[in-house]
Amino acid sequence: MRKRGLCCRPVSVTWVDCIQTAEDIVKQRQRRRAPWHNADCRAIKAKTRRLKKIFRQKRTDDAKAAWRAQFSLQRSTFQRLHAEYWSAVTRGCPDSRTLWRKFDNSLIQPSTQTVIAMYFSTKIDAIRSTTATASPPVITARPVQPLLDFIEQLLTMK
Repeated sequence: MRKRGLCCRPVSVTWVDCIQTAEDIVKQRQRRRAPWHNADCRAIKAKTRRLKKIFRQKRTDDAKAAWRAQFSLQRSTFQRLHAEYWSAVTRGCPDSRTLWRKFDNSLIQPSTQTVIAMYFSTKIDAIRSTTATASPPVITARPVQPLLDFIEQLLTMK
């Protein structure tokens, strides 16, 4: 007896297609990391996240102290590795042209700057168009003591 749906038909999607699609997805998800960010950085960051999670669950002073100490270690380690990397890069460049090429690769590209500028210009224009017909705000004056008088009073109290 033949079960429904199990007949032999040619498959249009091959394993190679599936693997290629998976590779494309993985490539899209990879972020550009700092060149000095290595396995040690990832391990330190994972431990910091774990301790933060423990602190949020327990809310104890010991958990908070452990998390804050680990966070300080993470920050100092990242700063040290960052400085060591760029020091090695600058020492390894024989001329200013090579040095500029190294820095230029790490900077935001002009096309990205243009996209960011266009985004904010569009956002500002949209806000201005929606508030153009609004009536001006009503601001009532309040009697307040001038700041200088207040400061003088504080100084004379000492």
